[in-house]
Amino acid sequence: MIPRSQRLVFLLVATVLAILMLEKGHSTHRKVEAVAFLHSSTAQIIVRLKGAVPAPGVYRVPVGSTPATVMNMTAAGPRANNIYKSPSDVSLKSGDILEVIPVGPQTAEITVTNMRAKERMVLGLPLSPDALDIGDWDALPGIGPELAKRIVDYRQKYGAFGSLDALKRVPGIGEGKISKIRHYFTNRELTEIQRNIN
Repeated sequence: MIPRSQRLVFLLVATVLAILMLEKGHSTHRKVEAVAFLHSSTAQIIVRLKGAVPAPGVYRVPVGSTPATVMNMTAAGPRANNIYKSPSDVSLKSGDILEVIPVGPQTAEITVTNMRAKERMVLGLPLSPDALDIGDWDALPGIGPELAKRIVDYRQKYGAFGSLDALKRVPGIGEGKISKIRHYFTNRELTEIQRNIN
């Protein structure tokens, strides 16, 4: 049997060690590495990863991310730099698609394209009147294929619209049509934040 004084010392040492371990485990001064899932207050963009990757899908990544950082965070970890050849100096924006295309047994290339209007609408990403093609315009309610062609032809002939309201210059588009599609051209998250602040 252990004497009472030794049991008391043992209990005190165990208590001190437990407190130190708990404190160290809950410390706010730990160094944190970059991760794919960030706190919601961090500025983020939405991109889609597809092709020859282990985890294709839609991801939220930090603003300023490049294809290399997205691959490191989502697909293959640090070894991705040795496998994927990408335009590393390209800063991605919301609505970009990164497609991984195998070019050899141990290498792949990454191409960056843009999401189509339907996918952007589902994800709540704003559209740009100067970036849509005929199919994208046709996907919007109340536009249709003929008006979509007229919009694209007008933009090719006279240049960029610059704003949604400039569409009124296209014959057949008035305030009624613009009001039906306006919410697809605004940043809904930003609008919601501004509404909650006011």
